[in-house]
Amino acid sequence: MSAVAAVFLREMQAGLRDRATLAGVALLALAFGLSGADANVSGFATVAPFAAGLGAVWLGVRAWAQEWRSGSGDGLLAAPARLWALTVGKFLAHWMQFSAGLVFSAPVWIAHVITGALDAAALATCALGVVLLGGAC
Repeated sequence: MSAVAAVFLREMQAGLRDRATLAGVALLALAFGLSGADANVSGFATVAPFAAGLGAVWLGVRAWAQEWRSGSGDGLLAAPARLWALTVGKFLAHWMQFSAGLVFSAPVWIAHVITGALDAAALATCALGVVLLGGAC
C-alpha cells in the first residue's frame, strides 16, 4: 500500500470515529439540502459557498485538534513516508469528508431534477463548484 493511501485511510477512519466530524458532515448535508427546498438553484448558489467555507474550516480545525490531543501527528511525521505523501493523503481524506455532505444531500436535488423543477446542468455546475471550493478551503 502506498504512503498516500495509508494516510488517506488513517484520516478517513479517524474522521468516522469522531462524532463532531460526523456532525459537521450532517450539518453540511442539511445546509445543502435545505438550500434546495425552494426548487431554485439560486438558493443553492447563495448558501453553498458559505456552508462550504465554514464546513471545510470546521473539518480541518477539528482534525488538527484531534491530532494535537492524541499526539498522533508526531507519530505520523516520524513515519517512513515523504512529506508530500502525508500532505496529499490528508488533503484527499478531508476533501472526501467534506464532499460527503454534498453527496448526502443529493436525494433532495435528484428529486427536484426528476420533477423538472431544476436544470440538471446548472445544478451539476453548482455542485462541482462547491466541491472545488471545499478543496480550496
